[in-house]
Amino acid sequence: ISRRALQQLYKTQEESESGGGLWRMMAEIEYLGRKVQLLLALSESGAQGESYVKVIPKEMLSIPELDYMSSSMSPSSSTSSSSSYKEDNVQEACLIQMKHLLQQMEALPPSSSSSSFNEEETEQIQSTYNTYLSTLCRLGYTTEADELLCRMEYTHDVKKTGEEEDVKMQMTKAFPNVACYNAVMHGYASTNFATTKTKTNAPPVPITTPTASTQITASSSSSSSRSSSSTTRSLLSRLETRYYKSNYDESLKPDAISYGIVLHSLASLGYAQEAEDVLDKMEDVWKNGDHHDGFVRPNTICYNTVIGAYARSRQPNAANRAESLLRRMERIHKSKLNPDVTPDTVSYGSVISAWARSGGDDIDSAKKAEAWLHYSMDLYKKNRQ
Repeated sequence: ISRRALQQLYKTQEESESGGGLWRMMAEIEYLGRKVQLLLALSESGAQGESYVKVIPKEMLSIPELDYMSSSMSPSSSTSSSSSYKEDNVQEACLIQMKHLLQQMEALPPSSSSSSFNEEETEQIQSTYNTYLSTLCRLGYTTEADELLCRMEYTHDVKKTGEEEDVKMQMTKAFPNVACYNAVMHGYASTNFATTKTKTNAPPVPITTPTASTQITASSSSSSSRSSSSTTRSLLSRLETRYYKSNYDESLKPDAISYGIVLHSLASLGYAQEAEDVLDKMEDVWKNGDHHDGFVRPNTICYNTVIGAYARSRQPNAANRAESLLRRMERIHKSKLNPDVTPDTVSYGSVISAWARSGGDDIDSAKKAEAWLHYSMDLYKKNRQ
């Protein structure tokens, strides 16, 4: 994975050096985003110490990165070799550069004689914003990413609906799309407000200072009383509303990732009933909407996630709800209406666990758990024949 990422890094570096003006800035933002992605992949794989400098040649690090790392080194590390630096400092340095570049990019006029960017430029600009939003969220600056998303929404409202422009608001070069919302939703789902970084301790050079109305619109993300799960649901609602109001713009259509992020966020926090509500919404959208192309088709993982949430919840009716969902999976599988839903060992194991945990000393719950165990074993033997 690191070799492939490094090859892509070299490619984006060449593009950032060969282009000019707008294209150079976009390529460089993409290049810096790939650097952060590679570093995080190394960290998640268990790499320690100087793993980044072993993979990324030092000549590929820019002067601002090296300066930032040098100033951030502890006294004990400053006496070591010049390649000994903290990997998180590289991430912060990359993010600072990306901020500067996006600022410059937003100040550039269209390259053509018309008042708007051409199709190729528009597509690449959108990709650049997606990369920046994803990088912010990966590094924990989800609130700031949400604020940028609000500016993109505002720009969309002004350009598409004719809303009166607020001179205090800074317009963006791109409209929001489903990838933008998914990135911010994933950012909130991956952290909670106790660990999400804010602009107070974020790197300097902020892109903009949002107005009071923008801060309120940003899913109330600055309020520590709101949970990450409620914020992801709020973002999904914003995406759905914008999709319907835009006359079903395909770029704003919520997809399986959108619903899946919210579902998994709720389930991981123990909100089993709320997670089931999202699952039901996915089923409704897929069956009754214009999504028969599979965009929002629930799968085995979605069902198992909700069943598992019930198994862990110890709510009074949890085992019954888990069993009901498994029965639904079996019906869907037999009907062949949705080939992506097939009960597996995780499905049956979670229902067994749900009954085992539900009754305490209740012998009936134990018997139901045992009955499901024998039933799953019989299915296994039958499928083996």
